[in-house]
Amino acid sequence: MPTDAELRVIIKAKDEMSAVAKKATGAIAGLAGTAVLIKGLQTAFKALSDSVQQAARVEGLRTAFEGVADSAEDMLAQLRKGSMGMVEDAKLMENYNLAAQLVSKTFADQLPQAMQYLSKVASATGQDMDYMMNSLVRGVGRLSPMILDNLAIQVDLSESYEAYADSIGKSVDELTREEQQTAVMNQVMIKLAQNTAAMPDVTDTAAASFASLRTVMANLRTQIGKAFLPIAKSLTSKLSEIAQTVGPAVISTVQKMTRYITDLSPAAKTAAGAIAGIATAVV
Repeated sequence: MPTDAELRVIIKAKDEMSAVAKKATGAIAGLAGTAVLIKGLQTAFKALSDSVQQAARVEGLRTAFEGVADSAEDMLAQLRKGSMGMVEDAKLMENYNLAAQLVSKTFADQLPQAMQYLSKVASATGQDMDYMMNSLVRGVGRLSPMILDNLAIQVDLSESYEAYADSIGKSVDELTREEQQTAVMNQVMIKLAQNTAAMPDVTDTAAASFASLRTVMANLRTQIGKAFLPIAKSLTSKLSEIAQTVGPAVISTVQKMTRYITDLSPAAKTAAGAIAGIATAVV
C-alpha cells in the first residue's frame, strides 16, 4: 500500500497537472480565436488584393488597347460579341494588343470575325475561347503550323504563301513577313470556315452558359478592384496596423503556452515516479 507521503505526492502532482491543464486550455482557446481572426483577415485581404492587382493590370491593358484600336469601345463590343461573352474583357484586350504587336492592327481587327469559328472549335475540342484566341494570334504571328494545330486545322505554309503571292502579283520570295502572316491568316480563315460549317451554334449550350458566368464574375472582380484602386494604399496601411497590433498578442500567447508545457514536465515526472513505486510495492 502507498504511504501517506506517497499519496500526498500523487495528489499534489494531480492538482498541479489540473491547474496547468486549465491554463493550457484557456491559452489554446485564446490562440484559436486569434488564429481565426487572422485567417479571416488574410482571406479578405488576399481577395481584395487580387482584385486590385488585376484592376491595375487591366488598366495598363486598356491604355494600350485604346492606343491601338480606332474606337476602343466599339472594338471591345465586337470582341465581346464574337466571343459570345465567354472571354473576360482583360483577355480580349490582351489578345487584341498581342495581335497588333505580333502581326498588325489589320490582323487584330479580324479577331471578332475569326471568333465566330473559334467558339465552335472550342466547344468541339473542350478548350476555352481564350486558349483558342491565343493560339490563333501566336500561331499566325510566329507562322507556326504547330501552334495553329490547336485550332484543329492543318496549315501548309508553302501553299498559303503561293496562293497569296499569286493574288497580289508577287513571287513567294518577294513576300514580306507581314504578307506571309496575312497569307497564313487567309488560309486559317478558309479552313476554319470549312471545318465548322456543319457544326451547330453553341450559344445556348451549358458549356457556353458556364463560360459566360465565369466571364461575368471575372469582369465583376476587376470592376471591384478598380473601385478600390484609389484607396488601396490607405487600406493596406490600415491592415498592416491591425497585423502589428494582433501580432504581439499572438507571440505572447505562444510564449505562455511554452511556459505551461515546461511547467507540466516536473509534475508529470513526479506522478510517474509515485505510480511506479506503488506498482512495485503491490507486486
